[in-house]
Amino acid sequence: MEEDGYRTAMKLLKEAIAQGRIPTLDDLNEKSSEKSSD
Repeated sequence: MEEDGYRTAMKLLKEAIAQGRIPTLDDLNEKSSEKSSD
């Protein structure tokens, strides 16, 4: 039962990331490198 909940959460998380709703580590790294280049 908990395994299903975990899979569902991961699926929702991946969908949210794919739609750009959640910044990934790569997004955060890009933003911080843009700021430092100013």
